[in-house]
Amino acid sequence: MTKPLKYLLQSLNDSNYLAAKCVLGKNERIRLECSLLKNGLKLREQLLKQWGKTSTSWATPCGDTPKNGRKQMEYYNRLSFLQNGDFQNSYQHIYKQQIVNSSASVVLKTICNNIANNFICEEDLFYGSETRFLLISEYFVDSESGLSNFYNLQRERKIWWMRSSADSSRYCVEPFDIYANKNVQDYISQKCKSITIKANFPFGFVNMESITLVPLHDINFLNSLHTEDSTNTSLIRSVINLDLTTYALILDASDYGSLNRINPLMLNRKLAPYQILLASLNRGNKAIDELTLHLEHVLSKSGLRLYSTSIHINSQIELEENLIYIDNIGIPYALVVDDESCKSGLIKLRSRDTTLFETIHISDIPNYLLNIFESSDSL
Repeated sequence: MTKPLKYLLQSLNDSNYLAAKCVLGKNERIRLECSLLKNGLKLREQLLKQWGKTSTSWATPCGDTPKNGRKQMEYYNRLSFLQNGDFQNSYQHIYKQQIVNSSASVVLKTICNNIANNFICEEDLFYGSETRFLLISEYFVDSESGLSNFYNLQRERKIWWMRSSADSSRYCVEPFDIYANKNVQDYISQKCKSITIKANFPFGFVNMESITLVPLHDINFLNSLHTEDSTNTSLIRSVINLDLTTYALILDASDYGSLNRINPLMLNRKLAPYQILLASLNRGNKAIDELTLHLEHVLSKSGLRLYSTSIHINSQIELEENLIYIDNIGIPYALVVDDESCKSGLIKLRSRDTTLFETIHISDIPNYLLNIFESSDSL
């Protein structure tokens, strides 16, 4: 059951993820003016890290990902990047190295500053002052395999977004008509193809990623720079607006689930800004405090993202109230330390997704938790 948009936005503001308000655009369409708050910025950071780890079986990374690389003032259409000097330099470098052939492809990843903000148009559901960063993956492939890899990448990227989300049924792939844009020049090959991966919300669609196939060997002004025969290389180009997709994933996590629960934020376990929270059911027992501090140290060293403040409570009722708060900020797991923990070493592990507890031994921490996150669906 879908929750009212106003209800979702207030909940996300309260949980320090997103400040947003509804405005009416052209044709009386609802648009959201958004700004990421503290936890939303942390989520964006995790999304960026996971994107940096993505790979395909058919393309080898080419160098490290440049941070805040070339400035992007090219979003008049999906092909105007061809005029960008930095792209042309990258293409010439790959051509001279002769590293693309029928059995070898490479991918170049770049984080770009979208200083012109031309990616945002009246049709976009979200807009805001923070829409600055574009995540660009450029796959240089042999032209013979270009079309098949274009379709392979569509499938892989759609699955990636589905795994990143609470509601995997939101996603669809739609063809994009490059040539409908009047700014597309005549020199662009008619063999270019493009699609958009979209997320469907009750209040509109969000463009999560664009993927475009460009036969570079058909573009004369690029290959005129070569003194040898024309290269037989095609480009598959993926573009993600980091801020817009972060907005979408936050709303996806908030909109998913039963109305019987109060504002649970069902973020992907690998993307959640905080993965674990410590709670101590403390009735004046110093041993509980000492054990909690020990676990805090162990978890911090493990690399798990521990919520910065442990919760100290005196009753089961307080625990239940705080678990609602934990769900609201999207923390997948909570460890509860109580009197029994000091006696037997057994600790309660509570899942956000199921709201159920299981019992684990202190000697299994942090490995048990690390295995849970490692076994989550790969992004």
